[in-house]
Amino acid sequence: ASLSASINQMLDRLYEQRQALTREGEKLVDLAEALKRADKRKDEFVAMLAHELRNPLAPIMTGADMLTLAAPDDSTVQRTGQIIGTQAKHMARIIDDLLDISRIIRGQVTLKLETIDFATVVAVAVEQIRPLIESSQHHFSVLLPAAPFPVNGDHARLVQVTSNLLNNAAKYTPEGAHLDLRV
Repeated sequence: ASLSASINQMLDRLYEQRQALTREGEKLVDLAEALKRADKRKDEFVAMLAHELRNPLAPIMTGADMLTLAAPDDSTVQRTGQIIGTQAKHMARIIDDLLDISRIIRGQVTLKLETIDFATVVAVAVEQIRPLIESSQHHFSVLLPAAPFPVNGDHARLVQVTSNLLNNAAKYTPEGAHLDLRV
């Protein structure tokens, strides 16, 4: 009788534990579904945000073009128009990546691999970041190999990485310091 009572108590506890585990499993399923819904809403928000950010870029690019056409003899205006146009195109590329959110979520941003001279990557990245370097009064130098330096890569992504590195260097280096980029 004592053994039977002990076994019954153990069975009762096992039954209670099984029920508790079942309830916890149901809670986990509910939480997983809530996370999926929240993730989907986040993706929809990012896609909508990217679309809304893309709309004002066309007039900005047009304005940059008009700026360069309005004062063809003014080198400052020409340079400013080119910088605005380059930055707007760079933003457009980033926003295009946001618009294709499913690729980004799956980690499948397509790289456009081609053989390019890394000097062109550096030139575009330097042009993008030059206003920050100048406003920080940094002394900036670039040392490139004398011969072309071909690399197989995605031009836009390499520019993005290089400009991010230069941006961080300019932001986190005290004003008036020396920044050297050596390839």
